Amino acid sequence: MGRVETTMKMKRVLIADGEEENRYLLRSLLQENGYEIITAVNGAQALDMARQTLSDMIISDIFMPVMDGFILCHKWKKDELLHSIPFVFHRATFTDDRDKEFANSLGATRFIT
Repeated sequence: MGRVETTMKMKRVLIADGEEENRYLLRSLLQENGYEIITAVNGAQALDMARQTLSDMIISDIFMPVMDGFILCHKWKKDELLHSIPFVFHRATFTDDRDKEFANSLGATRFIT
């Protein structure tokens, strides 16, 4: 009887966060669970990287230099290439409920703290 081989595509996650510590923590957690990780230090870089290398999901901080997460999410959801890819916000510190509501209004898939 022959051996059946299956090839599963590794899930790719783009992490956008201006803080190295946050990128490191998220990268470590996700890599341990079998995800391929791409990182960006701001929203503008994340948008460029996402268009070049499609990911299965993005996890983005709100407060970043150059382009914040809210603007990134707005542009992401308007982009024909990216709009169907899940957009998850994360915050390392407490956020106001209005931030979560605004993130949802932009089309965010999840908001985690």
